[in-house]
Amino acid sequence: MPDDPIKPSSFDSPDANLERLTLALDGSNDGIWDWDIPSNMLWHSDRSQLLYGLEIGASTRPLEAWVQAVKLHPDDIPNVFIFAESFKSGEPPYEGHWRALHPDGKYRWISVRGRVVKNADGVAVRAAGSISDIDGLMQAQAALLESEKRFSLAVAGSQDGIWDWRLEDNQMFLSPRCQEIYDIESGAEVQSRDIWNACIRLHPDDVEAACSTEQKCLDGEPSFDGKWRVLTRDGSERWIRVRGICERDAQGRARRLAGSVTDIDAQVRAEAKLAMAQRLEATGILAGGIAHDFNNILAAILGFGEVIHRDSKPDSQLRRDVENILLAGERGKSLVGKILAFSRNSTAAKEPVQVQLVVQETLKLLAATLPSDIELMADLNGGQASILGETTQVHQIVMNLATNAVQAMKGGGRLKVSLTLEESAAQEQESQAIGHVLLKVEDTGGGIAPHILDKIFDPFFTTKSASGGSGLGLSLVHGLVQDLGGSVSVSSVIAQGATFTVRLPRCDDARTEPTAPFSVLRPGSGERVLVVDDEEPLVELMQTLLRRLGYEPDCYTSSIEALVAFTQAPGSFDIVITDERMPDVSGSELVQKIRALRQDIPVLLISGNPPPAGDDPLSEPDTVLRKPISMSQLAERVAELLR
Repeated sequence: MPDDPIKPSSFDSPDANLERLTLALDGSNDGIWDWDIPSNMLWHSDRSQLLYGLEIGASTRPLEAWVQAVKLHPDDIPNVFIFAESFKSGEPPYEGHWRALHPDGKYRWISVRGRVVKNADGVAVRAAGSISDIDGLMQAQAALLESEKRFSLAVAGSQDGIWDWRLEDNQMFLSPRCQEIYDIESGAEVQSRDIWNACIRLHPDDVEAACSTEQKCLDGEPSFDGKWRVLTRDGSERWIRVRGICERDAQGRARRLAGSVTDIDAQVRAEAKLAMAQRLEATGILAGGIAHDFNNILAAILGFGEVIHRDSKPDSQLRRDVENILLAGERGKSLVGKILAFSRNSTAAKEPVQVQLVVQETLKLLAATLPSDIELMADLNGGQASILGETTQVHQIVMNLATNAVQAMKGGGRLKVSLTLEESAAQEQESQAIGHVLLKVEDTGGGIAPHILDKIFDPFFTTKSASGGSGLGLSLVHGLVQDLGGSVSVSSVIAQGATFTVRLPRCDDARTEPTAPFSVLRPGSGERVLVVDDEEPLVELMQTLLRRLGYEPDCYTSSIEALVAFTQAPGSFDIVITDERMPDVSGSELVQKIRALRQDIPVLLISGNPPPAGDDPLSEPDTVLRKPISMSQLAERVAELLR
């Protein structure tokens, strides 16, 4: 029930101050209390009792009776006694917050404040104060704390950093996660924006874009979303995504900019690798088509070159010149084979390769392209040691390492390539390798920074600009060396250069006995040969070679015309030689149609990129040769099929 109405008194009467105090308390909706400490009697106003959830009753009771009557939250009871003891001792705190149970079954927060009165001896004899309803405030604070907790958990779960820039005082907040993404030493979360700008290291190429994006948002755009790089303390780069939104005042002026920072480095690098892989796949398809056409050109060069070689006089200048042409053509043949293997994602069979011969030939090619301020030194002591692999692999390893060394010596220097042999260690004796061939490529360039030494063999990693290289050279070397069963390592001293060491497992030494450049030919006896190839020079070559071997060739550049000729007289042909990739009817389809007419006809398929085996045995040739082929290969295979 409400307190008794206050009887108005004269404005300047002695009771005026008491009247004013009573009116103020009623207006504040607070209760009051008064505790006589020596007697332990406590007085509560009607409003105080209501705030405690009690029915209005006797105003003065012993302290223990009030404590027994009021139903406090169990967690808050100790705080009440601490509060009471503070008055007895005369030492703060003189304010406490706790919850009281009301008749509706709900706890409500109240705030109790007071003041102590001491006697002449300094002993507390009385305490009095007020009681306020703070339930709404406490619930709002709890809701705010829960919201902040929920927000913090969401931000932590997203792994994003949060930033907030107040333009009026230039103060900026950077969350701990934000500082971690920027890789700056963690410290106070709120500092001047100028201090934060001095700590954050943007990539020089991205500074202009970042500043422009932010300024556009300040000038009027509602938000921004940018991607750029930051430099970490170890000198590496990290891609980040920065998003922000602008808050404006009533006049439209920017007053606050806030947003998030996300570490997207792994995503950006994965996307770059995917794009590079797609480009490599497209390159492989393109390279396969070019290699196939180049194979046909090489076939004509090598084929007619062999004819000229056989017709030339021994020890003549013509023969020596043709031998050089054939040697270059064989290297081109090996290279085309690698391109075709790359385009169809397959590997070729390994064979013994005399390393020193390949290194010498590679350095001879390299020397002709070196800048005048680069000195090339060779110290080759590999003898006839061989490895199991392909000539092209060794050639690519030497060429890529040498090219990388030359690019590191921008102001000139010395390039040294050495080759030595290393005997097997005792624990390696059970392996097939009888030791290792050591290839070293040294330069006198600027050296390699220690923090990137462990990254230089990573695919697409490069310290060059976007137009300076793909970052595939050293990773290609690493892959080739691994394929050969070896290892590659690097050592470097800043301003003194770098040394790459390749260890390749050694197999039996190359044989020293000379071998004839061309084997003895096995001639034919006038057998009729159906020849099909859509390349006219290759048809002319096959006609020349087969006639020299003693056969009677019947040649066509159209697979359809060849099929018509065979259909008209299936028994008049002794063997069929066909290409695979031809317009209208492919080699496999032609074989299938010919075998349907005559199943016992032998078929030789000659192609730079033969198709995989099919399910239909009628479409399978008896044997396959890869372009380009030599006259001796042709003679041997045709003779075998006719035998």
